[in-house]
Amino acid sequence: MATFIDTTHASACKSGTRADTDTSPNFLESVGKSKLRRSIGVAENVALDHVYRVLRSLDEHGDRRELGDLVDAIDDAASPIRVIEAMIEAELIMFTPGYAFDAAIPVERVR
Repeated sequence: MATFIDTTHASACKSGTRADTDTSPNFLESVGKSKLRRSIGVAENVALDHVYRVLRSLDEHGDRRELGDLVDAIDDAASPIRVIEAMIEAELIMFTPGYAFDAAIPVERVR
């Protein structure tokens, strides 16, 4: 059973003085995009919004989707397969072993 309940109003917690608690649209600028890229291991030529959409798609489907579904999720990328490849290199996702490389190959999130 909880012995203490914090009754601080949520707006009081969003002071904006620390980058890790900032919820403003400029969050990436405050922590630095290159620092974020280094922390997740994604190359400069891969848009972070594409990485996010792939991860969100996996999250919404039990951490496993077919390659074709992920490509559809980032179809505005110049090279969706390059985004997937960069995420595999960064060890964020992986192809499920034992399947042929085609649109139906399962892609899993690495935990």
